Parts: sequence; structure tokens; C-alpha cells
Amino acid sequence: MPNKLPKFLDNHKICIICEGNEEYEYLKRLKDLKVWNEQYDISLVNAGGNGNIPARYQDRYQNGSDELVLVFCDTEKKPHGQYEDIKSPTKPVNAPLIQKYTGVENYKRRTDQIADVMKHISVDNYGGYGSEN
Repeated sequence: MPNKLPKFLDNHKICIICEGNEEYEYLKRLKDLKVWNEQYDISLVNAGGNGNIPARYQDRYQNGSDELVLVFCDTEKKPHGQYEDIKSPTKPVNAPLIQKYTGVENYKRRTDQIADVMKHISVDNYGGYGSEN
């Protein structure tokens, strides 16, 4: 007779849909650093732009293989009335902070700039959390 008990050791499957390259690379870096508890099996999806988020979400949600589907996107503009403007965001507000903490000048989300910023993301500056938490 086959065992009917559920597997208690399975990881929780979580999908995070990322708006674009910047969000995807950041979460990929955190995943590579193993800052999240190992009980979570996190898969990342790069939507390739905020206009693609609803379709990616619907696909993952209806697929049913994930316990939780999250969306990680920019909301630097007021969500109530200006969210449509996010389609062509600029990063003038964040650029000075990014330069201060990473040395990357005139940040505009170019692939090379994103890669340079990711080199500065570590377990320590993420908040001191390691995979043991």
C-alpha cells in the first residue's frame, strides 16, 4: 500500500515575478548569496517590462505549481494616478544614492551598470542575514 502521508520536508515554492532586468538581477544576487531560508524554493521570472507582469502572473498562478506568486516592480511614482507613467521610468532620484553606495555614476539601469551594482550586494549589507536564518 503506497504511503498516503504528505511530504513534510518539501520546500515551499515561491515565484517572484520581476518587472525587468534590474529587479531580476538584484533578487538573483540575493538568491545566489543564499540569504533566504532554505525552506523556500524561490524561482525568479523576468517579465521584461511592467506591461508583461499581468500575463506572467496569470501564467504562474494558473500553473498551480507555486504556493505563492509575488510581483517585484518599481513604484517610485505615486500609485494612485501616476502608475501609468512607470512605463518609461528614469532614475534621477536614486542615482545619487547608487553612486554613493556603489560608485556607479549616472545610473540609468544599463546592463553594465546593473552588473556593477550587483557586485556590491553582499550578505553583510543585505542585513547580516545568512542562510541559517
